[in-house]
Amino acid sequence: MTFLQTKYEKKTKNLVSPFKFKGEYFQYELLSERPEINDNSSLGLPKDILSFMDYETIGTFGVFYKDGLKEINFAYCSAKKINYRKRTNKKRQPRTLTFPNISFSESLSQINRQNHFELVTTLDIDCFTFSILNLITGTDIVRNINVLNYLFKLFSNISKKNYNINEFIDFLKNFFNNPNFENNNEEVTIPRILLVNVDEKPK
Repeated sequence: MTFLQTKYEKKTKNLVSPFKFKGEYFQYELLSERPEINDNSSLGLPKDILSFMDYETIGTFGVFYKDGLKEINFAYCSAKKINYRKRTNKKRQPRTLTFPNISFSESLSQINRQNHFELVTTLDIDCFTFSILNLITGTDIVRNINVLNYLFKLFSNISKKNYNINEFIDFLKNFFNNPNFENNNEEVTIPRILLVNVDEKPK
C-alpha cells in the first residue's frame, strides 16, 4: 500500500537534473513525516494508516510530465527523499519541490529496516510500473488489523455500487475469520488493486 500524490506538469520539462515540480507543502509534510492522524470524518481512517510500518514508500509523489521526445512520462519519489528548502506556514500554496539529483536514466532503491527492497526514486514510467506490479513500492497490509478493518468497510461500501471487487473482500474476510491473525506467518497471495481518487475541478 502506498499513498501516491500525483501531479501533472503541462509544460515540457527540460531534461536537467534535479527534477523539480510544484506541490503543496502540506501534502509534502504529511507524506514525508507520516504522523498519526485524527480522522473525525465518515471515512474513519485508522490513526496509524500512514505510520503502521517503517516503509518510506508508504508516502510518495508522482508527476506526469512530457519528456524530451514530448511523450508522457512519469517521475516518482518517496516523499522522504524530496527536498524542500525551508518550512512554511503557508502550507496550501504551491511550492517548488525537488527530487534527488539523479539522471533520467537512473533510479534509486534501498533496503529498509525490515529487509524489504524499496524503489524510492525514478524518472521513468516503465521502472515505476515494474515496482508497482512487483510490490517494491509501499508495504503489504496483512499484518495490521486496523488497516484491514478500514479497507473491509471501504470496499464493502464500494461493492454496493456494483464494482467487481469481491475477490478482495473475500481476501479480507479470511483474515477476520482467523483467530490467530497477528501470529500467522503463512505466505498469502494478495490481490492487486489500484484505487484512484480524482479531484474534480470546480465548476
